[in-house]
This record gives sequence, C-alpha cells and structure tokens, in this order.
Amino acid sequence: MTFLAVTLAICTNIAQSGVESVQYISGEIYGGLPIQIALINENGVLQGWSKYGSSGQLEFKIEGEITGDEMTLFEFDEDHILSGILEVRTEDDKWMWNSSDYSSNLPITVNSTGSTDIQAVDFVTFNSYISVKYPFLDDEVFNRAIGDKISGAIKEIIEEYERKELAHGPAGSNKRFANRAIGIHKITLDSDDLLSGSVDIYDNQKAEVVTLIFTYDKAKRELLDLDKIFKKNFNYSFFLKQYINQKKQDMVGLVSQTEAAWIKEEKFNYYVLTKGGLKFFGDHNTIFGRRSFMVPYHEIASSIGSKSLINYLKNRK
Repeated sequence: MTFLAVTLAICTNIAQSGVESVQYISGEIYGGLPIQIALINENGVLQGWSKYGSSGQLEFKIEGEITGDEMTLFEFDEDHILSGILEVRTEDDKWMWNSSDYSSNLPITVNSTGSTDIQAVDFVTFNSYISVKYPFLDDEVFNRAIGDKISGAIKEIIEEYERKELAHGPAGSNKRFANRAIGIHKITLDSDDLLSGSVDIYDNQKAEVVTLIFTYDKAKRELLDLDKIFKKNFNYSFFLKQYINQKKQDMVGLVSQTEAAWIKEEKFNYYVLTKGGLKFFGDHNTIFGRRSFMVPYHEIASSIGSKSLINYLKNRK
C-alpha cells in the first residue's frame, strides 16, 4: 500500500505519546470523488478522519480496529451517528466504502500521486456526490471551453440533487451518497496539434447518459466543429446524411426488430477524431448500449480543410 509521507515533527510528537504510526492516504471513491484519510494507530486502536471532495468539504471522524491483515474503519458524523464503514484488506490493497447498512458498496482506489493531465470537478454533500474528470492542457482557451461544457452539464444535476435533499429533510445515516453522478473521459486522438475525445456523465438517478465531445486545434487554439474540419465548398451535411443512412441499413440487418427500430431513429450526433478516421456515435441506450461507425480518412481526405488534421494525416505512421 502506498502512503504519503508524514512530516518528521509530527512523527516525533506521536512517538513520544506512544502512538505506533500515522498514515495519510489519498485516493478516489467510485468514479473519481477525492477522498483523504488520516489514521493514527495506537496499539492496534485506530482513530482519525476522512474527508471527501477536492477541498475536503465533507468530513467524518474515524474509529477502527485491525484484525490480522484487515482494517475496519467506522465513520461518524458530528453527532456521532454511524455514517459509513471502510473495509481495508492490506494484503492486496483492496479498499471498500460501505453505507452504514451495507446497502451501498463502493470501491476506493488509493493513489500516491495525481495525474498532471487530468482535471476534475466535484460536488459533495452528505447524500450526494458528483465527480467529473476531463483532460486539461497548458492552454487557457481549451481549459475554459471544456470547463464551461462540464459546468453546464452538471449544473442541472447539482440543482436536482439539492432539491431532493431539501425535500427529504435532515440526512439519515442510510441515505449517504444515495445520489451519484460520475464523469468518465476518453481521449481518442492526441497529436502535436490535435486533441479529441468525449466525456460521459452517468447519473444513477436517471437512465440517460450525458455525452460531451471535444475536438481541439492546439495550433489555432479553437474547438473544431464539422464546418471547420471540412472545406468550405464541401457539402458535408449531405455527405454525412447519406453515409449515416447507409450505415444504419448495414446495422439493422444484423439485429432484432426492437433494436433496429431504435437504430433507425438514432441521430448519431456525436463525433471524435481517431487515428483511423472520423468516428460518429449515438446516444447511450440502457438496453442496447451505444452504436458507432467510422468514416475512414481516405474516404474524405480530399474534402478535409483543417490544416492541423491534414498535417496529422501526412505525418502519421
């Protein structure tokens, strides 16, 4: 298990009081919500605190014990009501957060260092948490643009969670983290001049998945819409409409009638750049998942107007 360093002064003071060790753990709970844990081990009796959120917005007191290669940590709120239970198996570094009644069980990933190319936004209260991760660059324009997209997408979720908490009155110990939304990003192309990918936000209170896309020209410092990817005199709307209809026909011949009906109605509004072509995909369906198809670069090479994309195609191996 990887623990962050504790200052020598603290260790010295604790050693004088008979405490065996101090451990400071940082990690992420299910989907990216930051968690910090401080533990003091005094003759096998554990005490400390746990904090949730990037600024430690939500804090609990910890009392626990060690049995063999396992630790059980009980979290209490300010009224000393049991809020959660952390179970740690030190043999294989497995951490798990459980609600007080064990109705919710969420894995924790322990890390010692953060990634330098990932940004995160989190919102955390007793009953709810939202954690969305996305890439960031040494580029204020990109970071502001994608940050605005994320803020806009989670604003309604935050407001809905707040309404639910107000409606249900004081938080009960078994309600903790009942409302959860996580954002997972995927980078599909990262070259010297281009960054493309998507962010999917999953809300456990809704069936729909919120999808955000980004294709960024690092050289021009601007997000690339389709009208900036293709040449101005190319009717890409007509081309893509025909292409999508053909792909739909290919798909429906291989699936059930129910799925075929859904595919026929799908708009395939999302697109990202990949190493091999322009990838289009539709909304996430809770039953059938998500359908996608690729437009290979060689089929549209003569119609591409983006210099960054042209340079990428020339230089790719």
